[in-house]
Amino acid sequence: MPYRTPFLLGLFALALPCLAQHDPTPEHAAALLRFSQADRAVAAYQALLKDNPDDSLLRLGLCRAHLAGGQLPEAARVAEALTKTQLPPEQAALAQALLGEVHRRAGEPELARPCYQAAQTLLEGRTGDLATRAGFLARRGLGVLDWVSAPQRPAVFWLPMDSKLTEPGGLASAFDTILGRLRSATGATPPLPLQVFVFSDPAQWQAVFGEGFNEWGDPEERSCYWILGRTMYTAAGTLSFYVGADELKEPPRSKLLVNGLAAGLAGGRNWGGRVRETAPNLLKQGQLQPLAELLKSDSDNNTLAAIGGSFVQYLVGKEGAAKFKQLWCCYDDEADPFTKVYGRDIAALDAEWRATLQAR
Repeated sequence: MPYRTPFLLGLFALALPCLAQHDPTPEHAAALLRFSQADRAVAAYQALLKDNPDDSLLRLGLCRAHLAGGQLPEAARVAEALTKTQLPPEQAALAQALLGEVHRRAGEPELARPCYQAAQTLLEGRTGDLATRAGFLARRGLGVLDWVSAPQRPAVFWLPMDSKLTEPGGLASAFDTILGRLRSATGATPPLPLQVFVFSDPAQWQAVFGEGFNEWGDPEERSCYWILGRTMYTAAGTLSFYVGADELKEPPRSKLLVNGLAAGLAGGRNWGGRVRETAPNLLKQGQLQPLAELLKSDSDNNTLAAIGGSFVQYLVGKEGAAKFKQLWCCYDDEADPFTKVYGRDIAALDAEWRATLQAR
């Protein structure tokens, strides 16, 4: 059966099961925030603050949760109160950096810049986790302000798409479509509005986000930004983070599965054709490696992604979306995840998949 993006999107069409209820703990609240569960993180921090209303670290967490959920007035109230409180320098710096984020996202760059600068001043000579986070936010915030104020129009836009956007309108519309597909298929989206930076090379995002920033960053940051190359495949790869986010699960450590899913979501003429043709052609040539080996590969090449797309299509088509999502979430936790989910090991599934390829 030809590969189609809507078919693969069906794997997301199930209602995502809720996690078991937890008594709120700072660790659990932080985990919810890390995985972009902003509303749940807000509720967890608010519950914790009922018993500890003056805990500045919990208040900082609540501010970050409001910000991640796009609740700017609420985040502003918490951040402003924190900046007026006597705090250790690292915490005070983080409060200033968060207030800068609020102003910048509210379209108030003239108010954001002094907040970021105040954070950097407070951090002089400071080290530790809080200092690192505050320093990153301040450096990134100033980098973003400089980037978007440059004379040339940068490839930066907001989702949902700004109707006044003229360039890069085509890219913005395409990414808005992917976001709409995810929302309609799962009800899950990143907090909106979401700022999207479309860069051509790592040097560009390092100029904005700072030296050492990688393409993905902290998972929490994906609730505020997409850092993308100029392809739908890269956008789809970023979106794959949300498949397991409700269960606080990172994407599996298998390039075959992760990049295969991205290839399927990207669809289109290029990736659709690659997914349909690559694996059958390699099989005919006797060059298709066993899936057990390919699952261990660290390669990001297009061939592996196309093979992975074909295998994901097979799993979803034959076994259903629910099992694929289960595989996605348990892959790194099980010695034999395929047997646990599908009742047969990868060698058996490989043989079944190859039989479908031969029949084409």
